[in-house]
Amino acid sequence: MANNKLILRSLNSGFPTPFQDITLGSVLSHADLDNNFIYLKSELIHSGTTSGTILSLSKIGGGEINIDLADIITSGLTDNYTTGSTLIGNQLYFNTVDSLSAYTVDLTPLVNSSTAFSSLTDTIIVSPVNGDYVVYSGNNVINISEKNIVFSATSGGQTVFNILTDIPLNSGNSKLYVNGVKQTYTTDYIITGGTNVVWVSAKHNIEINDTLEISYL
Repeated sequence: MANNKLILRSLNSGFPTPFQDITLGSVLSHADLDNNFIYLKSELIHSGTTSGTILSLSKIGGGEINIDLADIITSGLTDNYTTGSTLIGNQLYFNTVDSLSAYTVDLTPLVNSSTAFSSLTDTIIVSPVNGDYVVYSGNNVINISEKNIVFSATSGGQTVFNILTDIPLNSGNSKLYVNGVKQTYTTDYIITGGTNVVWVSAKHNIEINDTLEISYL
């Protein structure tokens, strides 16, 4: 069985009773050296448990170190962490230490559409999930996707193309390509009647073999 004291060659550790070590005054044997290492390892902590306010640390060699944490817990240093939240009416409640209503946030400006969106018109928010858009217009929130239409002329010199499936939210933000070349709104084309793409440019006559493509919201 290992000693419960260190075995020293010549020095005196000087620890008070009952913590003195053993001073041999001679060379230590192999067994003495081994016992020193075994003793030191036996003092290592291998596990800890709590019971109430008591923290118990168990040593490898047996025995426990018990620490009373009552003073720390009652001094106001509690572990206040957020465990969840609940929305009730216009109030968002955060749970801390499993106690409801530790913190509250007034969400009235977000819930009340008359104040949250009264000054917004055709505001577009891009969704990173699927490329769709959420559009707020007036009092309606609409989820839409960008339209992309490829078309061609049915006759040479055609200028009016009734091909749009929906009325654009903002015609000026549309993009028209002729044979892969991007055109300029109002200079090269306009959108009229909600669904008509009208070619107004004099730089090129649209022919049957031209490929046109328009993208819009």
